[in-house]
Amino acid sequence: NMLARDQVPTSGSYTAFAEGREKFYMPFAFKELSTSVGIINSQVIIQNVGTAPTNVTVDLISGETGAVSHSKVISGLPAGESFYYDQSLEGALPDGWYGSALVSADPGGLIVAVGNQFTGSHGLLTYPGFTAGYTEWVVPLYLSRLANGYNSIIAIQNVSGAPIAAGNISVTFTPDPSLGEAPFVKTLGSELANSATWTLNPRGSSEWPVDSYGAAKIQASGDVVAIVNQLVNEPPNSKPSALSYNAIPTNITGQTVVVPLIMSRLANGYSTVMTVANLTSSAGTCDITYKPDPSLSLADTVVTGITLPASGSILHNHRLDGSTTHQLPTNWFGAAVVECDRAVGGVVNQLQSGGAGDPDLSYNAFTMD
Repeated sequence: NMLARDQVPTSGSYTAFAEGREKFYMPFAFKELSTSVGIINSQVIIQNVGTAPTNVTVDLISGETGAVSHSKVISGLPAGESFYYDQSLEGALPDGWYGSALVSADPGGLIVAVGNQFTGSHGLLTYPGFTAGYTEWVVPLYLSRLANGYNSIIAIQNVSGAPIAAGNISVTFTPDPSLGEAPFVKTLGSELANSATWTLNPRGSSEWPVDSYGAAKIQASGDVVAIVNQLVNEPPNSKPSALSYNAIPTNITGQTVVVPLIMSRLANGYSTVMTVANLTSSAGTCDITYKPDPSLSLADTVVTGITLPASGSILHNHRLDGSTTHQLPTNWFGAAVVECDRAVGGVVNQLQSGGAGDPDLSYNAFTMD
């Protein structure tokens, strides 16, 4: 977790890396871009996890042309050290620039990369970079024009090595079964250059449904990667909320999801929302074991026989009374293990009601093989 204290709070979260790679893809980068959520800027944080110094190149790819706008060379990054590359300070980029980034070490170098996105006065969204693309990804939770101000912005970066033609990326949205809504599809409208990003944004658009949420599946003719930004805009809302997580490739086969931290209506205002997505097109069943922190002296809470919709998801909102869903009491905290009979992935939103600034964050849960 990345937290700012002794000021108006802001926070972001990302999952750690198991190993370094030579190349990372970052779907979003900005410099002083004016948007509906205020001015947006980005950072890329690169760590050398090898045993020797390495040169690193950050190619910034224009969201308008698909061409490289600027290449930042970091010479001789020492082993174990990190470099903070702040696009807002990059003189080679004009204000209002937006696009994506490709981070590359010299041959044989090993790095990891994390992206920060700063929105408005206090919003921070953090995500880990991608090491490889795939042709099919799942979005465990999309939000479209909710009454509480939330929307999900999906950013899909082409990493196939060649342009992807119009019509060759589609996103199928499957609303939560409780809504009784039919699936709907969004399709790439024009050619997407290699390394460029296609952005889907429902905010204020009559082409998107109101008060819709559920899961989505991305399908492409070539390799892509994708992140999901969940935003409450400030203004008009008095309290911003900015969270980001990575979409999940469907080549994952694990059927168990582990969540390190679950919180149910804590006294400090924190709660979590856990979403588990079906990575297959066949319906299944899940059992969830909520394991309390030892200090609570409580037994496990086990919820069995939960229907996992085909290409859909299960959502447990621990901010709400869960007598018919998660069954957790107020002031409960601990971990969760979700065991299913289908391949699954998960995402967790960590939210604080009533807090100043942007204390909210999101991260990907861990799928176990």
